[in-house]
Order: sequence, then structure tokens, then C-alpha cells
Amino acid sequence: MKQEMYWNEEWKRFTLPEMRDGEIYEVSTYGRVKHYNKKHEKWQFLTTINQFKDKTGFEYVNNFKRKKGTTKRVTDSIHRLVAANFCDQPSDKNKFVIHKDFNKLNNYFENLKWVTQHELNLHNNNNPKVLFARSNRKGHITNSKLTETDVIRLKKKVKRGKNPLYKIAREFGITHTQLNRIRKGENWGHVKIDDED
Repeated sequence: MKQEMYWNEEWKRFTLPEMRDGEIYEVSTYGRVKHYNKKHEKWQFLTTINQFKDKTGFEYVNNFKRKKGTTKRVTDSIHRLVAANFCDQPSDKNKFVIHKDFNKLNNYFENLKWVTQHELNLHNNNNPKVLFARSNRKGHITNSKLTETDVIRLKKKVKRGKNPLYKIAREFGITHTQLNRIRKGENWGHVKIDDED
């Protein structure tokens, strides 16, 4: 099956330690991998049969020819192959590769960047999936007897100061200790009430 070339696609030859000597593999700026088949004297693109995604969503290539006596499967992640061949690595501290657009299947070289552990953490904190999960979690405390509306009502009652704290705790079905944690902001600290109330 003939594969078409992509616009401005560049290729670079690479090797892996466990790869059989003399085998020729190349990776492109678009994250495609091909192998030179000596028997048929032609290039063959590694297709989805030769690739897999791990549980975190990264694409790997796994059908490299192994050295004789090597039992270890020869695999490498496509984004790291592309970054190693087409992206500048500023220092040894920059040992992680991120996808700038957060799409782990977009292995185009301009979408990849070598980063430090700190930069990786900052990048992951801005991941839309992480932000979405956080926004859904906000206001919901697991195994809580209270809802956000209950906490607003409770905080307003405490602020008015008309009822003893133990009665407010009993009314909401919580302990005096739990009530004090809510008052101090240790629990439900993100729930605010208006000052006018």
C-alpha cells in the first residue's frame, strides 16, 4: 500500500539499543515511522498494526526487529522519537516531552516540547481535562451529609449568632467539631456568603 507524503514532511533515521544491527527505521516531523524492507527493497510505513496506545493515551511503536537473543520487546513512544530527532532539548533537566495542545495523538514536531519536571506539572495543571474534573469536583465533598446550599444556610445562621452552635450542628446533623471546621474554613472553605446577610 503506497503512502502519500505530507506537506513539508522531513524524515530522520534513528536506532534503539535493542534494535537489530543494519535495520533501517526513520521517523518524520509528523510522527510517522517507516522501515526499509531489504528483501523487497522498499520502504514500509508502520501502521496501526505496529502501534498501540498505552493507558495514558500515548502512541507507541512496537514492531522493531530485535537483536538475536534479545527477549525484551523493542518499543518507544512516537512523541519521544519525534522530539529526540526534531526538537531542541535545552538541557538534561528537560527530560519530559509535552504536547502543547494537550492532544496526545498530535505528534507533529511543532506541537512537542522538552520540559523540566516543574514545567510538566504546570502544563498538566492547565490541561482542559484536569480543569474540567476540578470544576466538577468543586462544591462536592465526598461522603458529606451537607450540600453547598446547606453550608450557605449554616454559615448564615452562625454569622447571625442567634442560636447556640450545638443547636445549629444538631439541626444540620453534624458534630460540633465539624461545625467548627466549617467556621474556620477547613471544610467547605470555598463556599462564601455575602457580607450583607
